[in-house]
Amino acid sequence: MTKAGNVSVGTELRIGAHRLVFEEADTVHIELCGELGEELRDLVEALEAFGGDRPYLLVLASVSRVTTWTAGARKVALSSHRIRLPRRAVALHGGGFALRMSIGMLMRATAALGARERFVFHGDDEAAARAWLAQMRPRLAGG
Repeated sequence: MTKAGNVSVGTELRIGAHRLVFEEADTVHIELCGELGEELRDLVEALEAFGGDRPYLLVLASVSRVTTWTAGARKVALSSHRIRLPRRAVALHGGGFALRMSIGMLMRATAALGARERFVFHGDDEAAARAWLAQMRPRLAGG
């Protein structure tokens, strides 16, 4: 397991089977692979470290290779309203119908619990997800 430490643009982290690449001053590319478990907490800590004092964050996440997510991962995700991140846009791509539905339900549940300043999009492919993030950048940067 890799701890976040001091992450900056160009840093690549591996957390279990998952990979995070901090691509630009405001963008993180996450590739989730296989089972997503309690290591999701380490992934969130890396995002918090990178988010730091940034006014916003763009997150591109590939979920096409996720096989399952455990109760531990869902517990971490349900506490996302307490995550210390700036305003953010999260663009997911890939994944099957069941995964898309469960992510949608989770996003609605965390919004009801108080998660704010978070915009979510689930596109068919990486190009659609990146295009949506490009549209969101000026909205988030403008406050």
